[in-house]
Order: sequence, then C-alpha cells, then structure tokens
Amino acid sequence: MKPHFHKVPVTLQSSFSIRHDIKPDFGTVWHYHPELELHYNIKGEGVRFIGDNISNFESDEMVLLGENLPHTWRCKDEYFQNNPELKVEAMVIHFLPDCLGKHLLSLPEAYLIPKLFEKAKSGMVIHGKSKEKLAKLMEDAVHATNLERIIILLTILKTLAETDEYETITTKSTFYQSNESETLRINKICTYTLTNYKKDITLEEVASLS
Repeated sequence: MKPHFHKVPVTLQSSFSIRHDIKPDFGTVWHYHPELELHYNIKGEGVRFIGDNISNFESDEMVLLGENLPHTWRCKDEYFQNNPELKVEAMVIHFLPDCLGKHLLSLPEAYLIPKLFEKAKSGMVIHGKSKEKLAKLMEDAVHATNLERIIILLTILKTLAETDEYETITTKSTFYQSNESETLRINKICTYTLTNYKKDITLEEVASLS
C-alpha cells in the first residue's frame, strides 16, 4: 500500500489551513503531504499509522506530524456501521514550513522553530499542560481572521518548540526518504493490518512480513 499524495486545500487569502471536523470517521487512506500537521483528536478511537509506527489512538490525543510523513487514522469498526450518533471530532492545522516567510526561519530569535520541524519528522505526541494550551489556541485559530491567525500560529509554534511534554512516534526521523526496501516493508505491514483489522494481530505475524 503506497502512501497517496494529498493536496491540502488552502484558500488564496490564507497562508495555512485550519479546520474543525465532525464526521462519521477519519477515512482509511494512508497519505502524506508537504505541510506539517497538528492534529487534535477530540473524540474518536481506533488505530493510527504514522511512518513505521502502528498504535492505538483515543479521544483527547494531540499529534504533530512533520512534512511528508505518511499517516492515517483508522477508526474502530463501530464507526463504519452507519450509526448517526457515533462521530469523530478533530481540529487540524496544516502549514508549510515557510508559510510565514522563508526569512522567519533564519532569524536568530526563531532558532527553535527549525529544530522543532526536525523533531516533527519523527512525529510527536503532545501531552500535559502543553496539549491543553495548544487545544485552546487551535480553537481560537478556527474563529480567528487576518493578522490574529498569524499571531496564534506563531504562539502555537512557540509552545511546540519550547515544550518537553512529548513522545516521539516513529523510529526514523527521515522515514519519507527511506529506501525502496524499507518502503515496501512498511507498505506490507500497513496493508496487512488494514485488511485484518477485525482480528487480533500478533507481533509474530507482523514480523513475518518484514
């Protein structure tokens, strides 16, 4: 299963994208895009595939993904049973590394931001007070306009760059540049897991695909 390139829609009047989704599920397409992604899963449960990592996800989880890092969130089976009362909810920000201008990243005062983008290539699960602060900022950004949007995004980047309340997700920080054999291995694992999602999958089964 090769990850699909995803074109993130951004209006001509915006330098980055933010949305608040309430829908039946997150879909199942394993994809990547050049934008970084801050994904706050407000409500929903299932399995997430990020780079070479496969883990359960649950409500109130926040993840930062680096550019071109393949990913998908696969909800539990009950989300695909056409139950109108069962929905997922998430806030998602997509932004290119230089969306606020290439010169910003070279400013001495902004030296932590390129370091953040490098860490994000491995994916980061954000915890604690940082997650709470970022969730409020994302909510504010959904309703913000014009210069206020930029100020909030800068505050989000500052919070992410300074926090130590996170866990790394993948084992390789440059997964999207991995060699062909590594890509084929991950494709096999993701395809097998999505196909056999309803049954318990053992580590031995996954190892046999490598």
